[in-house]
Amino acid sequence: SKASTTLAHCAFLCTVLSEYPDHTHLAFQIGIFGLEMARLPASTKPMEVRLAHQESELVTLLKRIPLGPKELFCLRERAALLREDKLRSRGEALLPLMLSSYIFESLMLATANPMALSCGSSPTDEQLGFEAAVAALGLKTNVSEADHPLLCEGTRRQRGDLALLLLVHYKDQPEKLAKIMEKILDKEVH
Repeated sequence: SKASTTLAHCAFLCTVLSEYPDHTHLAFQIGIFGLEMARLPASTKPMEVRLAHQESELVTLLKRIPLGPKELFCLRERAALLREDKLRSRGEALLPLMLSSYIFESLMLATANPMALSCGSSPTDEQLGFEAAVAALGLKTNVSEADHPLLCEGTRRQRGDLALLLLVHYKDQPEKLAKIMEKILDKEVH
């Protein structure tokens, strides 16, 4: 499939370019492109599993790239789009949940690191990452579960991983917990 080949190329380029300090921003941009790339649901179950695995590998590669001012600016831009429900680059079938998790973790870690302020981190980054992640939890996909059960299960798993990350991090902050729970609980059931 084209999507699998493109993700594999993104991962390869991200790996190679990240080894050269002058090219880490390009490696970062390619990794983000891979996570934002629109694609249709895979035609087979094994291909859907492969694509999900490739996306998680891409996140792992992105986490190895040091974040400087340009990378943080890019993450803030994506977070603002997520928060405002304007990041629709993945198409109707896929949600940017892995990207949201990566953005949240990156902005949270950048804020927590005292040395990060010299790299362009802002005290408001964690709040922006939180708002973007909560907005992503509320996104709905337009795919039939009967037609694409593995894609829907993968989406549920990614949403659950993001929700767990947020719940654990904000376990002592009731106002943020309430916002998270509001997004993950089905209003018709609860």
